[in-house]
Amino acid sequence: MSFGICATDRSQRPEGAGEQVLDHYVVDIRTYNQLQGASQELSVDGLGGIPGDFEGDKFLLCLPATVPGYDTKRKAWKTLFINYVSLEDWFGDFWSQLSLPETRVKLLKRVISHHTVSRRSIDLKQDEEGSGPHHQLFILLHGPPGMGKSSTAECIARHARRALFRLTIGDMGTKPETLAQYLDTELRLAKRWNCVVLMDEVDYFVADLPIDNIKRNALVSAFLQALDNYKGILICRCSLVDSLDPTIKSRFQLTLRYASWSTEERLKVWYKMADNFYEIPLEVKCYFPKLAKEALDGHEIRNILFTASEIALQEKRSLSYSDIETVMTEIA
Repeated sequence: MSFGICATDRSQRPEGAGEQVLDHYVVDIRTYNQLQGASQELSVDGLGGIPGDFEGDKFLLCLPATVPGYDTKRKAWKTLFINYVSLEDWFGDFWSQLSLPETRVKLLKRVISHHTVSRRSIDLKQDEEGSGPHHQLFILLHGPPGMGKSSTAECIARHARRALFRLTIGDMGTKPETLAQYLDTELRLAKRWNCVVLMDEVDYFVADLPIDNIKRNALVSAFLQALDNYKGILICRCSLVDSLDPTIKSRFQLTLRYASWSTEERLKVWYKMADNFYEIPLEVKCYFPKLAKEALDGHEIRNILFTASEIALQEKRSLSYSDIETVMTEIA
């Protein structure tokens, strides 16, 4: 049995410091024992699916004080204290946190919903007949940094009610055999847990570059082979605006381009960031139209609000516009 949970140390965050940042884990004791070579340390006897009337805190009460969880972002097993974990909440208005056109949100919802329904049908057919067609959904998100690509991937995973399994190209090595081995190992785990895979920084593999580089060709070949072998939802993220290799681009069923924001779109981002993550006084929000004229991306806006809020928190007072001005002056 495996299930997804969120974990945070609530004791480490002062009251009023904004929303907790949660880490996401997959708990799978059988896989942990197999990978760690354990035999009797952790027992999985008697653990089946979660009964419909035995969810949430009731289920967590049945677990030991600590469980091993796989950090799907940092790729490491960690010991989790049950007092500080909760089962994943797949519900909620998470799409509203994105600054995306409504048409794009509707498209993504339909594509993901269709895939998950089709995949269940395929799995049933495979169970009955012993074989069946595989189902893949590959999505490419490309555009400047800080435009919401990673947040889109997170929303896709939550909409599909699956854990988001992150892979970063920088961790994969520079040799074809190392890359192939890394992807094979990690994608096996992602497939076992039925995760949505996010491959970050794939610019090197999807760029339209000359084909006379033997080493790059070998790396791209290993990358594409890993894609072909994966069955499920896989998202690739890159910062390229144009210059995509048309042959590789055709491997993706859905390619979405993210353009730089207009002033109006950036204003919405300021409000969304403030409403979702920070307690911003109304008198500070009055300055958002002015702030939206600055060509900032989502990462920069979030960092400004976070740092300014930390300054006010440290001085035990409410956030002021001067705090934001100070931070923006220093990072300019």
